Amino acid sequence: MFTSTDIKSKINQLRHHYNSFINNKYVKGIMMKLDIPHTIHRDMDYILLSEIVYIDSKGSLTDIYTGVKAVIFLIKDIELKVIPNIQGYADAGKNSYNANESILFQMAIKNFAMNVETFTNILEELYTMLIDYDNEHFPKSEVYKSVRDFADIQVYFDSKKRESSRK
Repeated sequence: MFTSTDIKSKINQLRHHYNSFINNKYVKGIMMKLDIPHTIHRDMDYILLSEIVYIDSKGSLTDIYTGVKAVIFLIKDIELKVIPNIQGYADAGKNSYNANESILFQMAIKNFAMNVETFTNILEELYTMLIDYDNEHFPKSEVYKSVRDFADIQVYFDSKKRESSRK
C-alpha cells in the first residue's frame, strides 16, 4: 500500500534523477536536439517540473498518468535518436569544456545510457505505485481505466522487461 506521500517522494526522486543525469548541463545540448511536441513537453513537465500538491483526486491522478506517458515518449525518443549516436555527440562537444569540465562531460556521456535505464526504472516504480494507489482509493472506478491510451504504458514496461531478460 502506497500513500500520496510515497508517490510524491517517488516523483521527487524521478525529478532529481532527470535534472542530475538526463538533463544536466553536459547533456542538455543533446536533449535539445530532440523534436518533442509541445503537448508532450507540457504533460512531461507536470511530473518533472510542477509542484504536485494533491494526489487524492481523480484529476490529479489522470495528470500524473498522462505525465508518465509523456516521459515514456521522451525515453523512447532518447533510446531511438540519442543513445545510438551518443559517441558522435561526445566527439562534437569534447572541445567545449576546460580540462576538468571535459572529464565531467565524458562521464555524463559514458553513463548516459545507464542513467536513462535508471530513470526508466524509477518511472516504472512510480507507475506501479500509482496503480496500487488507484486500485485502493478508487475501487470499481479506477482512474487509469479512463486514461487515453493507458495500455501503451503497460506495453512499454512489459517490453522493457522482456528486453532485459534477454540480456
